[in-house]
Amino acid sequence: MAKAAENIVSRARALVGQSRNQVGCAGAHAWCSHFVSNVLRYIGIDDMYDLSCTSMQAKMAKSPKWSEPEDNPKPGDILFFDWDHVIEERPLDHVGVVEKFDAGSGTITYINGNGSSSYYVTRQTININNSTISYWMRYIGDDVKTPEKPIESTVTDKKAIKYCTVELEVLSKGCESPSVETLQNLLVDLGYNIDVDGNFWTETEDAVKKFQDVSKLTVDGVVGAKTWKALIEAE
Repeated sequence: MAKAAENIVSRARALVGQSRNQVGCAGAHAWCSHFVSNVLRYIGIDDMYDLSCTSMQAKMAKSPKWSEPEDNPKPGDILFFDWDHVIEERPLDHVGVVEKFDAGSGTITYINGNGSSSYYVTRQTININNSTISYWMRYIGDDVKTPEKPIESTVTDKKAIKYCTVELEVLSKGCESPSVETLQNLLVDLGYNIDVDGNFWTETEDAVKKFQDVSKLTVDGVVGAKTWKALIEAE
């Protein structure tokens, strides 16, 4: 197993049984892609952070460090689901981390957030022929030596992406919570040089105010619904 894949599986296993708050996914939003994002970021894959399954898969499809393999799933692959196969703005509905694949039974064991439990990280199994499975993406960055031409995403060709609204707590200076870490991760992805430590202090407040100014929002340093929405859309 490649080193990155081994680390992905190891990190996901370590989180089984923990709550969404414990794994940094606090809020009321669907958190499956948030969970996978945090697993990848923890092991050093920082450029796939996303709160949407569809746009995460699109990022992977465009990256030379990820591939959509033709062979069976392997531990560390990222497994995407489409429950209804309806062509829509965001066709993918769920995502998890492949822990293992049993070729004899055709069973995939995967670890996910917001799966069989809406609040805890769980381990589930599914047959590889289940029609809800759409993709499994594999990190090949361990083997990439030189940049390659990005692969066009088959998901985003269907229709232009629109962004969903997520419900997260209102944040301001002095807050300390997993939602602050979510905020900081989004700001870092947008180029703001701040620490991701879950503490909303002066450095984070300054970054929020700069973002609000650029986004033509009220510059008050408070992260409410409009600022959350602008941050996610800017991703």
